[in-house]
Amino acid sequence: MQDSTVTMSKRLIPVLLCLLPFAASGNDQPVTQSPDLSAIMAQYFKAQGGLDYIESIDGLRMTGVAIMDDKEMDFVQVKKRPNMLRMTIEYGPTTLIMGYNGLYAWQTSRGREKALLMEGKQATDFIRNAAMFSQLYQPDDPNVTLDLLGEDVVDDKPVYVLEVTLSDGFKMRYFVDTKSYVDLKLEYKDEVDGVTHVMSNRFKDYRKIEQLMLPHHVDSYKDGELISTVKLDNIDLNPGIFSPYFDPPGGIEGVDEPVTARELAEQEARDTGEITEESMAKTEQKPVKAIGTITSTTSLTTDRTVKPKQEKSGE
Repeated sequence: MQDSTVTMSKRLIPVLLCLLPFAASGNDQPVTQSPDLSAIMAQYFKAQGGLDYIESIDGLRMTGVAIMDDKEMDFVQVKKRPNMLRMTIEYGPTTLIMGYNGLYAWQTSRGREKALLMEGKQATDFIRNAAMFSQLYQPDDPNVTLDLLGEDVVDDKPVYVLEVTLSDGFKMRYFVDTKSYVDLKLEYKDEVDGVTHVMSNRFKDYRKIEQLMLPHHVDSYKDGELISTVKLDNIDLNPGIFSPYFDPPGGIEGVDEPVTARELAEQEARDTGEITEESMAKTEQKPVKAIGTITSTTSLTTDRTVKPKQEKSGE
């Protein structure tokens, strides 16, 4: 059970984690003939409804189907600020669940007593994509460097080529339509067993969700060959999911230290000899560990779990 869970989750992570580039809400005016990076990004954010609106989006919930190896898999993906993520995938008789609660990345299957720890590159990739939207929307993050590489053409449309470099050296290139400011393509390199592959995602079927234009069709390629397709049928903004929803059900196998915000708060309270509401609250907005090379700060909350709407996957 452990081997099949880990193997399948490794295959699905690159398929389902690049679903939401950030997109504009339909501005038809390009900036200038030779814009600089600051001018492009100013227009990019303005077209999205402004930073205040974007920051008002605390979470999102997506449902759809992933097609890989001619097989269809229903999935539910839920995100919550600042970097919490949970995915449920139904394939055959198996339900695979993966999550990151700001402390640990984990994976499990329906019926397991405890979750498995996600480690190494698999965890790094998962945590990297736990951000609410794309890495382009990191205007004040010192761990993200953004460069304008020039212009190119994607599907006969002129695009700006923007390169994001993270603090661990990982690079991603976004190809942004010069007219509508939607992301048409995302490209990055992925090393597997010593071999470097060029991975890319093509974003299509943009639809307006409140003030955002979000893609509902994503084709993923490996070295130019189509490997998967994701079709979204619903995207909910601010679905009202509480932080414990992202915790590993039953804890994590082989991990004895606290794996949830509440357990961490209780441990710290015991260490100080006093358990109070005040001591529990002290864990909020505290830096936490991340698996691999990604570091982050998350808001640790002790709210009770509220169950979301039931999908046929049971999420």
